[in-house]
Amino acid sequence: MQMPAAAFRFSRDPDGDFSTMSMDPRFFENRTITGDAADYAVRTLLPAINRFGGNRQRVSEAVNLLEHTDPARYIRYVAHGEAAAHAGVLTDLPYSVRLALEMSTHEDAERRAMEGELAQLEEAWRIAEEIAGISDSLLTPESVASRMITLSRREPPASA
Repeated sequence: MQMPAAAFRFSRDPDGDFSTMSMDPRFFENRTITGDAADYAVRTLLPAINRFGGNRQRVSEAVNLLEHTDPARYIRYVAHGEAAAHAGVLTDLPYSVRLALEMSTHEDAERRAMEGELAQLEEAWRIAEEIAGISDSLLTPESVASRMITLSRREPPASA
């Protein structure tokens, strides 16, 4: 049996901080998911719900909505406002809001991926610096290394 998208309801969680997805018990056991899992569910469902894309006007409206709210927080903004006004049913949200949600969730996923890549690059750089330090010390005679340390601690000559 194929589940209609209306089986999924979108709201804020009890502490009001994040979005949740609830599943209609008419279609399967009622469950509520939060946090990253809810983000993933919204990110997965919205392309199916918005499967026909949007015309120029709707896309422009969606972009305008995102310009006035931090895209990373748009999902929370909708959960607190628009979703409550439409009983949280994703398919009942205005089309431009659904497009903006889809855009913001994908942008947030891309941002997270880039942050993860940056962290990996920083770690690789740190390891490379460590290895370079070790290899430098292997090639530098002890007497030269001692002299370099002594010279680096000396006061620079006063300028005339």
